[in-house]
Amino acid sequence: MHNKIEFLCKQQGIKIAQLCKEAGIPKSTISDLKNGRTKTLSTQTLKKIANYFNVSLDY
Repeated sequence: MHNKIEFLCKQQGIKIAQLCKEAGIPKSTISDLKNGRTKTLSTQTLKKIANYFNVSLDY
């Protein structure tokens, strides 16, 4: 999942920090995902990311 988020950020030319700030997601949430401390994200967080990138939740 982290790889998809990184891919979308690279496609849009933004950094993860910018995504977090603009989408209202704590940086620690993405950091925990990247470092394996968590395997999933809440539905609310997934919706924020999907809305930010204008993609479906299935993406």
